[in-house]
Amino acid sequence: HKPDDDEEERRIRAAGGYVAGGRVEGDLAVSRGFGDFRFKDPGAVLTGAEVFNKQVADEKQKKGESTFLKVDDQKVSPYPDIIVQNRSPQDEFIIVACDGIWDVQTNYECIKTVADIFAEGESDLGLASEELLDMCLSMGSKDNMTSIIIKFPAQEIGEGGGVMARREKREAAALAA
Repeated sequence: HKPDDDEEERRIRAAGGYVAGGRVEGDLAVSRGFGDFRFKDPGAVLTGAEVFNKQVADEKQKKGESTFLKVDDQKVSPYPDIIVQNRSPQDEFIIVACDGIWDVQTNYECIKTVADIFAEGESDLGLASEELLDMCLSMGSKDNMTSIIIKFPAQEIGEGGGVMARREKREAAALAA
């Protein structure tokens, strides 16, 4: 989740924070996650209880609102935003990845990359995931990156050398340059 998404920014501001440069208080590029305790009240996070925050309380009191923040009302929420998507037998794969991937590839580009890897004969999901990460590095990703590829039965594996053939081709091109 990005801090400058409307709903996320509203929550951050309601918790007494701000968004600058697309980051929570000009620092953190995501608005949901574990850790990052400098953006959370540890009492609320560790106990799950509502906690008192003077700065926020003063503003809320003026509006006649509750002066306590729940865990999911902190500047950075540990709760995920979940969408349930029913799967069909035609679905081929799922890519689960962090913002280091999505910052440099659109959904379409990422799907095409993984589909091409399978079409080129790669059946090892670990190698397919490594190749996706390598491509994102070559595209300039500077963030940490994690990707998980889950293959469903509908995904066919093509013919060819897969990721190893791609690597050999890149190495040959680099030596020729």
